[in-house]
Amino acid sequence: MLSRLRMLPPEAFDNLPDATEGLGNRLYRAVRAEGSVAAILSAVKTKRYPLARLRRMVLCAALGVRADTGGAVPPYARVLASTERGRALLRHMSGGVPVVTKPASAHTLPPQARAIFELTANARELYVLGYRGESDRRGGSDWRTTPAIL
Repeated sequence: MLSRLRMLPPEAFDNLPDATEGLGNRLYRAVRAEGSVAAILSAVKTKRYPLARLRRMVLCAALGVRADTGGAVPPYARVLASTERGRALLRHMSGGVPVVTKPASAHTLPPQARAIFELTANARELYVLGYRGESDRRGGSDWRTTPAIL
């Protein structure tokens, strides 16, 4: 995490969600000065800037999320699990946002939606690094995992 943060230019911190009132600059300086993520968070934390906000900002920086990423309406819906009744309902859906039932269909999403899908896949890549089992830390799981049938 620290290596990823140190590779980012100052502008990346200014463009983070919630980087108002010079908080992006403050975070950038802490990334350059401190030796761990915990130390970065401690150096930037104040009553005005709680840890939860700072953790979100650090994660957004590591993943490349910008303040202008996404929007109010999700660009697609991803099915994680379904019952037989849910599958029947999915077959009758039309219009609205695209529904992703298989990861391979993410390749056919419009460019903005595909970018969001890839962003969430990258977030999962980072998340699984904390798993205990080596096989659980294997990469690319978002591109292989199909919905669970209940």
